[in-house]
Amino acid sequence: MQETEKNQNVGYSSNITEEVFDKTRDNRKSRDEITYIITVVAAVTVTLLVGIFRYQDLKGTLFFIGIIAVVGVIFFFILKQKKQPDITYDGVVKFIEKSVETYRNKGKYLVTYIAITREDGKIFVYNNIVSSVHNDYTTYYQIGDKVRHHKGYFLPEKYDKTQDDKVVCILCGHLIDKEKDYCSNCQKVLLK
Repeated sequence: MQETEKNQNVGYSSNITEEVFDKTRDNRKSRDEITYIITVVAAVTVTLLVGIFRYQDLKGTLFFIGIIAVVGVIFFFILKQKKQPDITYDGVVKFIEKSVETYRNKGKYLVTYIAITREDGKIFVYNNIVSSVHNDYTTYYQIGDKVRHHKGYFLPEKYDKTQDDKVVCILCGHLIDKEKDYCSNCQKVLLK
């Protein structure tokens, strides 16, 4: 009986196919791009209004708008190229680092860094600041763990969970007792 239970914790969870996961995907990357575009459009609009109504110089205003637009487009594509692609892939944990830092004398924060190498050698890096030092999800992963990163989620899922008492919520990063089916922090289905 116990051997069967252990075998159920080897492999990637089929819970990822549940409808609830489609609704909880992390869309921050697309929101960042939209925010950037809105900022550039606002800068162009303000420059146009100030140039026309205050200085009454349409040629000079259009020249500055052109500069803002060109610089904005260049930076947009530079930032987009530097972003790590958000895709589903399998890999192995190669590096884990964490440190505790104080931010503006308001308390201690856990800064985490996890590097995963895909089979083709491409390295994906996940770094984050966690507000609670007590929720250290880096203790869940070990160097050499086989993992799968699911597109749109914060953390990867471990392939072999047989030795774990807890499971990490890939959406919010909280460590939850393995007997639970849902995360006590965000109430989403756990991959176990």
